[in-house]
Amino acid sequence: LHRQGIVHRDIKPDNLLLDEKGHVHLTDFNVAAYLPPDGRKLTSFSGTISYMSPEVLKKSGYREEADWWSVAVVAFELLFGKRPFRADSTKEVMYKIVHAQYRFPSSSMREISEECYDFLTQSLEKDISKRLGCGQNGAADLKNHPWFDGFDWKKIENREVAPPFTPNLKAGNFSGVHEMEDILLEDKPLKPKRRMSMALP
Repeated sequence: LHRQGIVHRDIKPDNLLLDEKGHVHLTDFNVAAYLPPDGRKLTSFSGTISYMSPEVLKKSGYREEADWWSVAVVAFELLFGKRPFRADSTKEVMYKIVHAQYRFPSSSMREISEECYDFLTQSLEKDISKRLGCGQNGAADLKNHPWFDGFDWKKIENREVAPPFTPNLKAGNFSGVHEMEDILLEDKPLKPKRRMSMALP
């Protein structure tokens, strides 16, 4: 997508679907946007708040780096069963993403490798200039991280690598839990409101 000049802006578990063989597909391009070819940054407030990067919430300008942040949040959630920034209200979540430091679960160092820990630490970096995948080499730095040592990215892209999990087609592979969490975070989920009013000052 990034090579095609597109930023997805809403990478989250709900939008990652598995086909019958277990290959993952990114879906829902409702808020995806073309990146200005002249290097200008986007400033619109788009996506799902729990997975938004600090620069999106602050409207300080972003390009591909917003997607890499979301990928890191999803990785954290898949590994530990919870997001790095949690709170009882949407505004609290937004504040934490911009200002607070996340914490790894106390058992994390027994559950994940040092390489995985380093990947998450570098990817959940609030400073764009230091975030993995956002430097001069772009995605190459992310792909070359030691956590992915031995990955053949071309084969993965061409779906030539056997996935470690195959969905049970009879049982289905969708869960509404994540959507319910987002609804419960809203102070007044059934009241109409302007999305832009959620942005941080």
